[in-house]
Amino acid sequence: MDLVCLFYVLLGKNLVFYWTGSDVPRTAGLLSSAGWFSRLWSVPITRLLLRKSHHCAAAPWLVNELDTLGCSAESFPFPTPTERFESKSDEGHGSWPLGFTVLSYVPDHNYQNYCGDEILALAKRMPHLQFRIMGGEGKWCLNPPDNLLFLGWTDAFAEYKRCVVLLRAVRHDALGGTVREALLCERYVLYTYPHEFVELLPSPDESIDFIGAMENKLDGLFGRFRDGQLSANQEGSEWVKRNLSEQVLARRLASRWIE
Repeated sequence: MDLVCLFYVLLGKNLVFYWTGSDVPRTAGLLSSAGWFSRLWSVPITRLLLRKSHHCAAAPWLVNELDTLGCSAESFPFPTPTERFESKSDEGHGSWPLGFTVLSYVPDHNYQNYCGDEILALAKRMPHLQFRIMGGEGKWCLNPPDNLLFLGWTDAFAEYKRCVVLLRAVRHDALGGTVREALLCERYVLYTYPHEFVELLPSPDESIDFIGAMENKLDGLFGRFRDGQLSANQEGSEWVKRNLSEQVLARRLASRWIE
């Protein structure tokens, strides 16, 4: 693939790299590699391709990370399919489930990045709340508490309607699709990256008490829910429809890179 890209650039053509998340730290690691083959081939070729290409990123914080690699990039969140959530969100407009449930996404193969251990500890500290985990079967988790359920791959829309809060606790991320989907369904979102209409969590690796920070945020929302003072996140839903819907993002991406 490096050779194909190299020949393409040497022929005077333009490459556009679309950065989606973990590819940024992987590239940073490659550029800092001390291996002899990397220093003789991979690093020089990678630097040439980065310098001679255009770059766009799936989240604004990735733009900042790429800047440290000498790449000037523009932010274009990927237009993941949201039409289903936009059309179905009106079915339960303004409604809550009977109980306070926290939904999260933790794949088995990468559970450390998605704070699996921290969410497990959080569930043990908050036995009065129900935690439901999409995307994995919890193969990494021994003896989960009764209030923590692993769903595997499931109907995401049904899970959004069943929850009150989406917990997107992640060490490194692009703009998570679950954030947009949950907001479209008028749910509250706790996220470790800044985003409109979400509750910002601290960095898992920089916070003195990350689990405590998640617990405090959930306690506040639960108290309002219990007292009947927590209304559905309609403002967040409307903001996503206007700014991050599938059609809006597709038009934005196409108008920039397709002539």
